[in-house]
Amino acid sequence: MDIVKSYSLKLFVFIFLCIIFLLILVDSTFYFLIKGIIGKISTIESMEVFFLEHKEVSDQILMLQDYFILYFLLISGTIFVISGLIFWLLLRFSIVKFISLMDTLSSSKQQGSLKDTSNDGKSQYDTHLFLYLLSVFQRDGRLLDFLFEDLSLYEDEQIGSAVRNIHEECRKVIDKNFVPKVVIDKAEGDQIVIEKGFDPGLIKLTGNVTGDPPFKGILRHKGWQVKKVELPTLSGVNPKVIAPAEVEIL
Repeated sequence: MDIVKSYSLKLFVFIFLCIIFLLILVDSTFYFLIKGIIGKISTIESMEVFFLEHKEVSDQILMLQDYFILYFLLISGTIFVISGLIFWLLLRFSIVKFISLMDTLSSSKQQGSLKDTSNDGKSQYDTHLFLYLLSVFQRDGRLLDFLFEDLSLYEDEQIGSAVRNIHEECRKVIDKNFVPKVVIDKAEGDQIVIEKGFDPGLIKLTGNVTGDPPFKGILRHKGWQVKKVELPTLSGVNPKVIAPAEVEIL
């Protein structure tokens, strides 16, 4: 990834500069420390009192100064470089893991957003279809007019006559859009046997349901399902309008 290469290069340069700074700081400190000790020894040697053991220490320190550039600089530089490379590799690995984690979270968030949008669209589409069917029931069968009518103002004979027409027209809407059929094509009240492997979504068991199928029972309701669904493509008309108001112009 380009972003990983970019951060790795910047991180490498930063660590390299820090290593150079620390190396110069440590080596210069050690070097001036040795120089100071040698200066003190030179002062002691200039005095009259100088013991043999002081001479041995002085010789060792002078030898340390001679080997400083040859050994100490090389060893310290190698240690700092190796430590810096290890530190850089660890940081680079951490950056790669962090970026991968962020990409994963971002992808999950985008997928969740797309899924939510899809669900919202599906929910909105289902609502439009429901309102469409309600509008068809109103247009062809005047269903809403009947449901919101005050039936207490009419006689039973008048209500029965109106219901017959509404029933016929609303059934036409159902037949046209859904083509319904019964789940169990037998007369209600007949004794039937529910075999093993039945679909619980199609057949609902009630009463004393114990053990495993087959079950013997009485058909209380035949159930309904659809053979096919034929719904129209929704237009751009406001779906909340079930039926527009009609005004006859004089």
